[in-house]
Amino acid sequence: MESRLPNDKLQKALASIEGFLVRKKVTLKELQSLIGTLQFATSVVLPGRAFLRRLIDLTIGVHREVQKIVSDSTSTAYAITLPLSYATIALYVASLHEKGFSASTITSNLSAIAYFHNISGYNTHDPTKAFVVRKAVAGAARLMPQYDARLPITKPILQKLVHSLQYVYPMQYNQLLYKAIFSLAFYGLARVGELVMTAQDKSDNVLQVSDVNIVYQNSKPSSMQVCFRHFKHNSSQKAHTITLNTVVTSSICPVQAMLDYLPKRGAQSGCLFLDQNKKPIPRKHFDMVVRKCLKFCDLDSTYYKGHSFRIGGATLAVHQGMSDSQIRLLGRWKSDAFKKYIICRESGKYNIGFSSNGHLN
Repeated sequence: MESRLPNDKLQKALASIEGFLVRKKVTLKELQSLIGTLQFATSVVLPGRAFLRRLIDLTIGVHREVQKIVSDSTSTAYAITLPLSYATIALYVASLHEKGFSASTITSNLSAIAYFHNISGYNTHDPTKAFVVRKAVAGAARLMPQYDARLPITKPILQKLVHSLQYVYPMQYNQLLYKAIFSLAFYGLARVGELVMTAQDKSDNVLQVSDVNIVYQNSKPSSMQVCFRHFKHNSSQKAHTITLNTVVTSSICPVQAMLDYLPKRGAQSGCLFLDQNKKPIPRKHFDMVVRKCLKFCDLDSTYYKGHSFRIGGATLAVHQGMSDSQIRLLGRWKSDAFKKYIICRESGKYNIGFSSNGHLN
């Protein structure tokens, strides 16, 4: 599909621009007419929107249609020779970053420059794609403050979500299935992709039933060992085992939830979490279930996602006194990346049951 400006509209826009280039003063009405013409053109020439901002800014504070608008006499006009050098573009990126522009805005501006080069016949020389420019944009993105809008699923919220399952899914199998998934995602700081299948995953990339081992003491379940063989940043391809202790002070215990689910699942080998038809759980279905539970609990699914289980577990681990190294080990992090979404809470507000040795109890 291709979009084009009608030739009469294109000629009108070009004539308007040429007329304005030789003028020192224009009225508000004339400038607004030009902005309207160019705004129409940006419906096809999308990068052009980045250049309209300065024209629109000139109209701020001007109320009379016949009032004259004069360009800033202190500004300097520069003759631009194409193609621009990558050094010039890199300095432009640095200037935008210094003025507080976000990385997405900088990228939009660079797209406009690239488009202008293309229509000017320099389609084989795009300075915005130079290595130093791409690194400058990446550096600007890293230096800008970043905020994760996702909220943590806390222990009280986890209890509400599990309670809602009986209303969202009346069949007992689904209740036990998603209670086990929710509790493991929360207490095991698991990524959703480690538990259920995304579109491109192979079935052996998620947890297998053989990866879970229930440990008994005095004929009673005391803990659960979960072996993660495939997880993010596992360049060494080594399996990583975590231990989750039983939670006796809560109605939701990951060990007991797994014990309740496994007999219903059956002894079939393969993926740990299967639906009633003995098929692996797809990610889109898991997301749908989470949204339904959140809606039942009057929680906004805009802020609570599947990753919120992991965020909540990590957040509460911090406030229960676990060290950074213990959290990295439990959540399979190679760095302190988890700190970027740790939500501050008063110490001791939640009693999640993290033991001092880095296990969950």
